[in-house]
Amino acid sequence: MTTLTPSEGHIRGFSTPAPEFLGLESNHFEEARVSITHRVRRTLGVAMAGAMVLSLLPAGAAFADNHEDVCADAPESTDFQDHATISATFREYVECMQAYGIAAGFPDGTYRPGQHVTRQQMALFIARFIEQAENGNTTVPPTAASDYPDRENATPEAQAAIDYLTERGIVEGFRDGTYRPGANVTRAQMASYIARAMEEVGAELPEGDGDNYPDVDDDATHSDNINKLTEAGIVRGFGDGTYRPGANVTRQQMAQFIILGAAELHEQGLWEGEFEEEPTTPTTNQTFTVTTGEAATNEVGDGRTYTVTGLDDTETYNIALFEAGSVTVATGDVVSFDEDGTTGTADQGDIAAVITHVNNLDVVDADQQTAVPVGGTITFRINSDLADSVFPVVWLDEDGADFTALALDVDEDGLPTEDFGVGGQKTWIPTEAEIGSDHDGEVTTIDAANNWYMLDTDGDGRADVVITYVAGDTFRYNGASISLAQFEAWASAGDTIQVTDYNPGGAEPGDATIHDIVEDVTAAPANVTVVADEDDIVVDWDAPSPAEGRIAGYEVWLYEADAADTALACAGTDVDDASTTAAVTEYTFEGLVDGEYCVEVYAVSFTGHYSDAVAVQVEVDTTVPAEPATITDIDLTDTVIEGLADAGDVWELTFAEDMDTANADDIQIRVQDGDGDATIVVCYDVVAVPGSSAAGETSAECTWDTTGDDDVLVVTLLEEADDRTIAGDGNLTYPLEITAVTGLNVDLTAGVTTIS
Repeated sequence: MTTLTPSEGHIRGFSTPAPEFLGLESNHFEEARVSITHRVRRTLGVAMAGAMVLSLLPAGAAFADNHEDVCADAPESTDFQDHATISATFREYVECMQAYGIAAGFPDGTYRPGQHVTRQQMALFIARFIEQAENGNTTVPPTAASDYPDRENATPEAQAAIDYLTERGIVEGFRDGTYRPGANVTRAQMASYIARAMEEVGAELPEGDGDNYPDVDDDATHSDNINKLTEAGIVRGFGDGTYRPGANVTRQQMAQFIILGAAELHEQGLWEGEFEEEPTTPTTNQTFTVTTGEAATNEVGDGRTYTVTGLDDTETYNIALFEAGSVTVATGDVVSFDEDGTTGTADQGDIAAVITHVNNLDVVDADQQTAVPVGGTITFRINSDLADSVFPVVWLDEDGADFTALALDVDEDGLPTEDFGVGGQKTWIPTEAEIGSDHDGEVTTIDAANNWYMLDTDGDGRADVVITYVAGDTFRYNGASISLAQFEAWASAGDTIQVTDYNPGGAEPGDATIHDIVEDVTAAPANVTVVADEDDIVVDWDAPSPAEGRIAGYEVWLYEADAADTALACAGTDVDDASTTAAVTEYTFEGLVDGEYCVEVYAVSFTGHYSDAVAVQVEVDTTVPAEPATITDIDLTDTVIEGLADAGDVWELTFAEDMDTANADDIQIRVQDGDGDATIVVCYDVVAVPGSSAAGETSAECTWDTTGDDDVLVVTLLEEADDRTIAGDGNLTYPLEITAVTGLNVDLTAGVTTIS
């Protein structure tokens, strides 16, 4: 069955995930090779000589001498549909990649040069690159399936490439065990993919001095591989000297990097690459015509008649039914069969259907029969009382074997070596369940487009009953209520579904519960934000993107802050917690006291599995800042030299508001006269030493007079004001303008600010 688990992964040693995790539809991936034709191309080195750009290979980047040898005389591939959009800088690299079969393009015939390379696409590129280097082809040999929980989020072809690179030690996934096939590949990660692949093939890459780029730290995960490829002339930085390790790589840029890597292997005598041969359009390998040739699906017990014409009445022909899964019908009606592994004959598979009539005569029911044509024609009828899906096959046994040795000879590719013909696929499905009935069985087939699935309730591997459903029915997953969309997304072949009181669309529609065999794994919530709003903490997050695992809901925990808090966990004492459903992605903790807090958010699966936490620290401070005070009056007592701010002068600043009179010696007042002289008056408490302030500052004794209705700050200068500017004559003379105050919350845009 398909295991529905979360996704992610990366290459060996990655310590952080890719910066952006994109949800891509299946047609965004290289699902399959597209047919290509070839032409003679220009010598790569000549075509590229003037085409390099600073962003990838600036001045000073040296090509290996035989780069042109790698792609010289490469047979040309049919242009991709978007061939014109490939930059001239990269076009020959892309064409060379396609000629080697390293890049196959998309099923719609495009290459999408500006699209970022994903990690599953990179796995395909690198696996084919290694196979071309070592064996001269792009056939990736099968290896043991890797254990990344999100492996199945990749296409089947990419899964094989990921398995292959994992076994060879090129990749090993992220620390959470995932591979993340849909994540983009950065320039740093690209360097490790290519350098490790080249060294796996046997290349010797220069170590470099580690001082190539200002934005690549020596101890960064990929710095060694970046430096190796730089010294080898495979990568270079940008025009400003940076490498930009976190930037994503486009598909056309990747083509250049990989071909330059191939050229370096060629120079070291390690490149066995051969251009792919032009594929030919296949034609049918069938000799006989069997009608009807169309596929059909009906309930069990509904038979079907086939006719074979153009036969020799003097020969005896064999008829057999083959399990549909053991027969492959490719482009052009080329038919191949699973080989039985020992005798060089086709494997019939597990068959429930039987041949019931031959040439309109009843025969003993069996999945094999022999027949002699009448008038060059054989008719036969097949049927089944169990769920099944078969292809009827007619052939002429060239070995002259009798019925007891009935077998279709095939070659090593499963292609028949005897004259044969195949009829249209016939599928039988069981009858629909009765209203009010209960069923408990394993899913064999599910058709979400038509709202039905089949269950094997007796464990014989064949469906016994068809269950239909509508949006109003009740659906559960391991006992928890789920939506129709979740049911269709999560139910898969191999799951057990328990149906109670079957009644699709009824007033009481019954219940269908998925009992999944595999434990869920759920990725952590994304984009978690935590904001203090007065005495509340508002927590907001997104579901993992793309949605990973079967999320039943989320849990949010609030803790007191602790010095040991990290981005993955809070270490303090828990204060509060809450749960939400999968549809609710925010929560507010209300009425909190001032202090520092830590918030954890988890995704929770239907089986009670918790994702990794995302932890965020936040402070609650409900202190309301006081409104700034206003000076309502300033009295000046000019005691010594009239008009000059000097020792003994007294300023009395009156405030309408109640002031904080505890610390007068924290106050500093900046004043300026009319010709630009300025000083900072530094307040000291009652016992003060004249001249104790720094140059440009003036010592003053400051006290608060709170005996009247208003608070008054009394400032007594202890020395002549010391000018801190060269703008005026060096003497601060009245009137003076207060331009700044520290130690007091004062609004100088209102009230009185002139001392005169």
